[in-house]
Amino acid sequence: MKDSLYNTLINHCDNFHSTYKCNNCSRDNGRCSGGCSECSYEIHRNGEVRTNYDCEKLTSYYVCRFLNKYASEALHALECDFLKEKILQNKRFNVLSLGCGPSSDYIAFNAFRNQHCPEKMIHYKGIDISTGWDAINKKINKIKNENDKYNIFYQDVFEKIKEKPIKNTNILVIQNLFSTLNKKNDSRFQNSLETFFDDLNSNIIKRRAKNLIIIINDINSWYCARDKWINTFRDNIAKNNIKCETQIRYFDNTNCKHKEDFWQKHNDSNWFFKDTPAILNYQTGLPKECTGVQLLIKIGGNNDN
Repeated sequence: MKDSLYNTLINHCDNFHSTYKCNNCSRDNGRCSGGCSECSYEIHRNGEVRTNYDCEKLTSYYVCRFLNKYASEALHALECDFLKEKILQNKRFNVLSLGCGPSSDYIAFNAFRNQHCPEKMIHYKGIDISTGWDAINKKINKIKNENDKYNIFYQDVFEKIKEKPIKNTNILVIQNLFSTLNKKNDSRFQNSLETFFDDLNSNIIKRRAKNLIIIINDINSWYCARDKWINTFRDNIAKNNIKCETQIRYFDNTNCKHKEDFWQKHNDSNWFFKDTPAILNYQTGLPKECTGVQLLIKIGGNNDN
């Protein structure tokens, strides 16, 4: 798929990463690891001396390496038969993205809109605790569709959803938030996840627009707390008597195992966006397939959009 927003953003990040010289290292010990690939490995696998994406060069590297993967996973969810018709019923897409990072889901929504309903607007609100994504988010704001609204809030997601109701959301996205919190041993995730879902229900789900859907996309691994967040969310829905339909989707690959026979496999695991040879260099060693697991939820309601 050729997509001008995706291509413009990823080429911008390639140019920045290729030309920018780091002066003061933001690594926890203040010493450069030798390159962004090493820092990325530390965040994903080690986490002792590099724990956050708080370096503009590193965030540009992340976009070049991972944006296609995560935007494609979000787009697979939007295109699946379980959600697609309900999404298209909305007059516009009022998206709330928790743990938005570089807004890979906005890239997916833009591609989905351009393919199926180019006249519709996207009102995108993203929340992320890390200001390291600010340069990427500002670039997206400059190159987005001129009719869209795009706002990012750098706050703790747990605190933000407690502040006051967030009304009229018709698409709620939570992408890779829970595996990140689990990796960081966040005590609220470990001990109070049900409270988080209670707050989500009180201040977002109950204040929803008519055709609310929820897309939770995360790492398909028991070691990354997959079963914990899936089961807690489903238990919370039952506890609060929320009328909804749910489906668990996964991408078929040899590294993501599960036992549940009620999970449904996506038709394919392909990435949607076409990368140039220069961008492919960033993805060395990265399997070119989607690998996440998704909890998809359709919730009814009586409010208007």
